Amino acid sequence: MLDEKDGKNMVVINEAAVKTFGWTQPVGKKIDKLGRHYIVKGVIKNISYNAPIHPVAPAMFFCRIIQAEEALFSR
Repeated sequence: MLDEKDGKNMVVINEAAVKTFGWTQPVGKKIDKLGRHYIVKGVIKNISYNAPIHPVAPAMFFCRIIQAEEALFSR
C-alpha cells in the first residue's frame, strides 16, 4: 500500500489508531508526531503482537526510503 512514490510523509494506520483518533473517514487526515507531519493514506486491520487477551495498540506504519549511499552491502 505504501511505496517510494508516496514520499516520507504518507502513512498507514491500524484500526485501533482510527478508533483512538475518533475518525470515521481517516484517509487524508493529518497526524503531527514528534515535530513531523504525516498524511494517512490507508487503514489496515489490527495486528496482535501480544497475547490476544491484550488490546491492540494504535500503530502508524511508514515506508522508509533508503538511499544507495545509506545501504550496506556485503560479499
